[in-house]
Formats: sequence, C-alpha cells, structure tokens
Amino acid sequence: MTSHKNRCTLGIFLSPTLSVLDVTGDCQALLGYSEAALTELAEGITPLVHVDDIPLITELVQNVSAKDNTFHLRLRHAKTQRIEIFKARLHPSKDSDNDKRLLKLQTVKSLFKADESLCQHQAFQAMMNNAACELVCFKDTNHVYIAASENLASMTANDIHWPEIAGLTSYDLFPEAIADKEYLQEQAVFTGKTVAQELHHFDFEHETLSLDSRKYPITDSEGHLTGLFGIAYIITDHINTQQALATEKNHFRTLLNSIADLIWFKDASGHFQSCNPAFEAFIGLAEADIAGKTNDELLPTTVADALNKYDKIALSAKRPIKRETWLPSADSEHEVLLSITQTTLLDTEGEIYGILGVAHDITQHWEDEQHLAESQMLLEKAQSVGQIGSWTLEVADNLLCWSNETYRIFGMEPGSPIDLDAFFELIHPDDRDLVQSTWDKAVRKRTLYEVEHRILVNGKIRWLQENCEFSFDHSGNLLRALGTVQDITERKEHYQQLQYLAHFDALTNLPNRVLLADRLHLAMNQALRRDSQLAVVYLDLDGFKEVNDEYGHEVGDRLLTKIAQRMKHALREGDTLARLGGDEFVAVLVDVQTPQVSEMIFERLLQAAYKPVIDGEHVLRVSASLGATYYPQVEEIDADQLLRQADQAMYQAKLAGKNCFHLFDTQKDRLLRNYNADITSISSALSNDEFVLYYQPKVNMKSGEVIGVEALIRWQHPQQGLLSPIDFLPIIAGHELSINLGNWVIKTAMQQIEHWKSIDIHLPISVNIDALHLESPNFVSHLKTLLESHPNISHGDLELEVLESSALDNLTHVSNVIESCHELGIGFALDDFGTGYSSLIYLKRLPANLIKIDQGFVRDMLEDPEDLAIIQGVLGLSNAFGRNTIAEGVETILHGERLLKLGCLLGQGYGIARPMPADEIEAWLKTWRPHASWI
Repeated sequence: MTSHKNRCTLGIFLSPTLSVLDVTGDCQALLGYSEAALTELAEGITPLVHVDDIPLITELVQNVSAKDNTFHLRLRHAKTQRIEIFKARLHPSKDSDNDKRLLKLQTVKSLFKADESLCQHQAFQAMMNNAACELVCFKDTNHVYIAASENLASMTANDIHWPEIAGLTSYDLFPEAIADKEYLQEQAVFTGKTVAQELHHFDFEHETLSLDSRKYPITDSEGHLTGLFGIAYIITDHINTQQALATEKNHFRTLLNSIADLIWFKDASGHFQSCNPAFEAFIGLAEADIAGKTNDELLPTTVADALNKYDKIALSAKRPIKRETWLPSADSEHEVLLSITQTTLLDTEGEIYGILGVAHDITQHWEDEQHLAESQMLLEKAQSVGQIGSWTLEVADNLLCWSNETYRIFGMEPGSPIDLDAFFELIHPDDRDLVQSTWDKAVRKRTLYEVEHRILVNGKIRWLQENCEFSFDHSGNLLRALGTVQDITERKEHYQQLQYLAHFDALTNLPNRVLLADRLHLAMNQALRRDSQLAVVYLDLDGFKEVNDEYGHEVGDRLLTKIAQRMKHALREGDTLARLGGDEFVAVLVDVQTPQVSEMIFERLLQAAYKPVIDGEHVLRVSASLGATYYPQVEEIDADQLLRQADQAMYQAKLAGKNCFHLFDTQKDRLLRNYNADITSISSALSNDEFVLYYQPKVNMKSGEVIGVEALIRWQHPQQGLLSPIDFLPIIAGHELSINLGNWVIKTAMQQIEHWKSIDIHLPISVNIDALHLESPNFVSHLKTLLESHPNISHGDLELEVLESSALDNLTHVSNVIESCHELGIGFALDDFGTGYSSLIYLKRLPANLIKIDQGFVRDMLEDPEDLAIIQGVLGLSNAFGRNTIAEGVETILHGERLLKLGCLLGQGYGIARPMPADEIEAWLKTWRPHASWI
C-alpha cells in the first residue's frame, strides 16, 4: 500500500531539452497524465509548466549541479487545468548517463502542518471572524494558507469559512490571474521584503474590487523566515472616486481647451490660477508662466488698472458682470474688442474664493456692424442716385417697410405707415387687376414677381416697374416678400418715341419699311383666311431728282410731304401707304374684289403724284411710275417676293413712258424661274460628275466591220435615274452651258479613245456639236488644246457631227471650222441630213466627210414612198459629191436589207446595237455578227 507522502511525490527524469525520459510515482494523480502519456509528450514537460516558470526550469535543467537545488515549481494538471505548486529538487542522474536529470516533486500542500494552538486561540479566532475592512491571511514559506479571515474566505467561489482555507493555495481559491499576482508578491516577501501593491480582484459575484494589498515576512526568534502575514484593505470606492474625479477633470480640461473663447480662473486676491490655450495665445505666455501672477504683472499698466477695476466690481456684485473693452493681443498688431463676462466662484459656505472670466472676441462682429451701417448708408445713397427703392412685406402683420427712395417715388413722407391695402389705393384703377393677378400667379408658381403698372402721384400718372422674391415656410405658406421699385416714366416715354421712329417715316409720318412688313404679313394672312385678294403697289416718282437739284432739299422734302398726303387720301380705309425711302412708296390694297377696283385706285395714285404742287413762287410738277402685283398666286410666295414683283412691274412702267402702271406677269415669271432652276440643276450635275456617255456602234452592214461609235450623253440623276438627252439638252439650247457640256463630252470621248487603245481596241468616236458651241470664237483653239493634252489621239480617231440645219445657218463660218478641224485630223459629219433642204451649192461648199441620213426617213422608208425617195436622193447626191453616207435608225433586219439594196453599206440603229456604257463595248465586239441576209 502506497503511503500519502509517496502519493504526493513524483520523480521525472528529464533530458537537457526537457524531454520526459522516465517517471516514478503517481503522475496520474498529481498531473493527470499516465506515465506513458507523459513520456510521449513531443515538447516534453514544457506544456505542463506555468509560463512564468519555464525560464527557471530551463536554466536549472541545462546547468544542473550536485548542490541542493530546491525551488518552487508551478505545474498545470492535465484534467483540472488547475495550477499546483510543487516543491522541487533537481539532481544529476546517479547512473552513467550524464544527459539525465532527476526532477523530484512534492506538492506543497502535502508539506503543510496545521498550527492547532494558533487556530484555537480566542483572540486569533475573533480577529479572523470579525475583521470588517481588512482581509487578513497567514501563509507558510510554501505559499500555503495557514489561516485567513472570514471576509477573505467569503471572496472565494468555494462557499467556505476561514478555518477551511488552511492547507490550500491561492490557485485553489481564486482565478488564475489573481493567484499569479499573489504568487509574485509572495515570492518577493520570501526574499525578506515587505510588499505593498494595489490589486484588482473579482469576487464570486464578478464585482471588481480594488485592494491595497500589503504582505510582511514572518521570522522566528532566530530570524529564520517561517511564513508571511498579509493584510489588504478594500479601496474600491476610493479608487472609483479618484478615477471619477480624474475623468471629470480631464473632461473639464478638454472642454476648456476646445473652447475658442478666452477662459481664466483667479483667486479672490486677483492671482491667476489656471486658463485655457486661447487665453495663453492671447497673453502670449504658457499657463505655467501665467499661474500665480496678477494683471499688473502680465499686462500694460493702463490695461491692468482697468481690469483690476472690473475685478473689484465683479467681486462686490456677486453676480455675472458683462462689459466690452478693447485689449492688445500678443498675436496681433492691433487691439481686439472683447466681450468679457466675469462670475464670482463660491464655496460650500457661500464665500467667494475666486473669479471665472470668459472673453469672446467680437472684433469681427463689431466690424460687420460698422460695414452694415456703412452699406445701409451707401444703399440709401445708391437708391437715391439710381432712383430705385426697396421694400419688404411681412405677410403675418400685412405691413410694408419702405426705403426713403420708395417713399419719394410714391410722393409720400418717409416713415409714413403703409400697409398692403393702402398701397393698392395708390395704383391706377385700370392696373389694379393686373397687379393682383401677377402677384397671385407669382406666389402660386413661386416665381419672380415682375410687373409694370401706373400710379397716381399728385394727380399725375407715373409708370413703375416692380420686382420681388418670396420666402415660404416649410408648409408652403408665404412668409415675406422682398422687392424693388423704380420709376420708369421717362423710359416709357422714350420707348414710345423710339417705337414711333422705328415704325414711321420722320418726314411724311407714313409707315416705314419695318411697319410695312408687319402690315403686309397681316394683310396676307387675312387674305388667306377671308379667301380675298390684295394688291401690292410699288410707286416711284419721276422727275423728283430734278426738283431736288434745282430748288434744294427743303423744297424737295415739302414736295414729298404734300404728295404723300394726297396719295394717302387716294386710298381707302384699311389700305396702307408706306415710304421706303427717297421718292419710293409702297401701297397695300386689301379686299380687292375686281381688277377694275384696284386699277381705279392706281389711277388715283398716279393723279395724286401728277397734280402740280404750289410751293411759294414755284410750281412743282412730277409724275409717277407704278407697278403692281396680286396675292394670293398659284404658287406660294412670301412678302419679299411680292415687293420684288411690284418693283419689277414698276420698272416696266418706267420703260413704257412713265405716269402709268404695269401689272406683274406671274405666268411668265413662273416659266422663267423654272427655266433658271433647270439651268442651275444641269450646271450642278456637270460639276458633280452626274453625266455619262453611252456609245452606239456604227457598222458596215455587209462586211460586218465596226467603223466607230457615236457618243450619246445621258444624265445619271440622283433622284430620277438615267435621263435621255431629250430631257435636258433642249433646256440649255442657246445657253452657254451647252458649250461647257459640249467641251466635257469631247474631253470624255478623248479619254475613252485613249483607254480603248490601251486595251487594243481602235474605235473612232463621233461627237454631236451644238450650233452655239460650233460658233464660239475659241472652239478650234480649245479643241487644239485638248488634242495636245491627249497625244495618243490619232487622225481619224475623233469625228464631230453637226446638224445640217445648224450648218446652213452660218455656212461660211462652219466651212472654215470644218477645214480647221481637218487640219487637226478631226473628221466632220452632217447629222440628220435631209431635214435642212440644202441646195446643191451648199452641199458642195461644206467639206464634210460623212453624210448621216436622218433616222426619221430611214424608220418610215418601208411604208412611206416619199421617205424612200428622199433616201435615194441623198445617196445619189453623196455619190455625186464623193461623200460617204450612213443611215441612222436601222431598227430591223428588213431596214438593213433595203438600205443595202439601195447601195447604203453603213448603218447605225437598235437593229444593230443599242447605245451602251463604255465597259460593255468590248464584250459586244466579241459577239457582233451581221445578219446573214445582209452578207
């Protein structure tokens, strides 16, 4: 049977690295490990050792010696996780293994011996039971309680009385953190020291307690340490009070430091006690340098005397005293205005022990007030100079507040009481509804209130302009209005004068060009609505310049004025007569029912201008030329176009002999405008490369030889598609645009000849030439220039075709042109031969190489004997004069057969090939074969 001592002792063999090599004793009971489990711990004994004791055991194991190494070691029980205190001895191993250390352990609680005499002593028991404020304990040198007071026992979580504490350690009774602190204190006491420390414990109700803990060593008569005596006072309330005071003081200091105002404290004798940083900055000294000093020691004499006086007043008043004073600041070159409040400080007995001073810098506020006063004065001055008044309306009391200038504008004495009802009485009766409705609308929509209205001042009408903005509360109710008022009477009068000058002629008082435009637009719209007609009359005086030159401008002005009056009387009510300037006038006649009505008015206007004017000794006589046009017209037309039409008609009247009228021809004008539009469109097409050339082959119908192609122009219109020549060439006939287009055709044909030659296609191209183009002076020179820019063009590559009828119009010139072209290597053909009824002499004189029989004869030759006879005649003439002949309009195989029988070998027409784009010619050449009946 194992003894109690053996169960409380343990031997552990350790390596220098603290690995467990072997175990003797009941380690399961003492440490919660089996022997096998303990030896298998990877980190050795280290996990069991209290963290604060690891350095101790490590040092001792590594430096073990044969001498007595007795020490206390704290180990953690594996199952309970509670710290147990062991008395430990470390020896080297007795066997030959020098790497083994034997650690002998015995629980300190097993070494405890109770002192029965002490615990049973009445005085001791009374002290342990009745200690009220003190926590008392006795421990032996192994940290084991010998005895403790009842109130200490009550702080544990074990619900025990003080006699039961004996034989236990702090780790058995208190949380580990508290026991650790106790253990460290006790370790220090066991060295002979007295330890005093403030500790924070937790009792069983988890209430934090602050303790003033003191521990004293106990020695025997020989001075040997036998244990310790511990006593602790609960100072929780004291500590809490100190902390609360410190926190409050810190809060108070933080508050003082964060306040921008100057704050200071003085005692009753006037010595500064403390202050905040703002006061430090103002004085220019740190608080430590300010404390204990008086006003006299810190400030200039005059300033100190004044502040001393204020201190005395504050001390005697025993209530807050406020004042404003200018003081010099250390951080400013100028004085600042301070609002100072001084309050006496009273103790619990009501006695004054000091003064609290607070100063607020109101320099900026004072300056703002000065600026505001100055601004108000300047505003009053500006309103007086600018004659603009201001006003406010407080809706709650219905009272208006007017500036002095507003009173002056309304003709009232400044300061006179005025409300909204009285204000409305001042408004002109005809404008009151306007003002009220404008006000209501602005309030409803929360927009700017703007209105112009009249008032009556001393019986006179004045015009005012008012503007204001509104303020509303959170519910949308009107609170107040702030506005301005200005007398705009003179502006209104000037505006009316300007309006008159802008719309009426200053000399004749007739409407001018601006007002005429307005009335003409109005009359045109009215005519459309009423399905009626109006006339626009343009009238220019004849002979007025001579009157001006002979008698002077003043006489001329009087003449114009008189004639203007007469012409105005010649019109009907509702008609308008305007002066455009100089001696030009325009009349607008509305509701013209018939031409006879308007022509009667035209005659009256001419008579008004023609009737002599007596000016003093002078008899002045002029006449007028009158042009007129009507509205509405077939096409839509605007006012400016109407005036231009009337102006053009007036010019025709002048050409007709003056003192008469001429009506504008709208149909002729429309045709001319259409023509001009077509010319513009064709010109744009030429600029935009919208024209293309198609080519129609010319062949020897018998042999099949292709002798050339005729270039035929087409218009690739962006909207209308491909247009034939009949759609546009007649339009430009006789216009120089035909020359530009002809030059383009020749140039394009030359480029095509060169391109075909580059791909080994040799085809002469014939081009039709307009008569105007042929007769142009630089026709030959331009042709020569084009040939020079296309050096690959050979003789016979280009042929020009001219209509027989065109050639006969100017036979000599055409003959010379043909000769000049022959010299350039360019052939000529007479196109549509037979239509010009040329004589033999004409045919003889025209050196054309080729005669083209008109397709009209060829097309009808199969049915019309006369056409067939003409063809036979043309062929006879051609043979007689040695000219080649080609028939146009070969539409069918039968046409070709008949022509071949007549001896006409050359042909051109849809029966051979249609006109085609240049890029299709090559393919056609490869497939072309004459009809078998032609061969």
